[in-house]
Amino acid sequence: MRITNITLEMITVICFLIFICYESATMQKTVYKVSGVWSLRIKRIGRMERFLKNKDMVSELSLQPGIYRLGTGWFNDIRIYGCKSKVKLYLNIESENKILLTVLKGEVEMEGIVLKENASIQKHITRNTTLFMDGIKIDFRREED
Repeated sequence: MRITNITLEMITVICFLIFICYESATMQKTVYKVSGVWSLRIKRIGRMERFLKNKDMVSELSLQPGIYRLGTGWFNDIRIYGCKSKVKLYLNIESENKILLTVLKGEVEMEGIVLKENASIQKHITRNTTLFMDGIKIDFRREED
């Protein structure tokens, strides 16, 4: 069977349409909410990967400005990327009022403290905590039950 130019063009068009559909689906304004005690308020667009507990599943969200609620019963490892992926921040929710912040790449400012690459800090959340990274302002707080 010979592949003609028309067949190649059809394959190219189909691949292009699949790519466009995928891009438009991932760029939709999505607000992800789960029942839980943690919340992130995003001021600028970025990306977040959430790693579910005891599962190999990884899902990635395109973060639009808004509030995202994070439940400790659902997952505890969060990776947040800056708009241009200059900053990578790792948050581990260790308990109901404690998180571990690890800066994987770039730098993050938190309440006047600048964390450089490969730096970690354990933080008790008793009130709103604000992180600044790559032009994104993130308010990270513990909600009252």
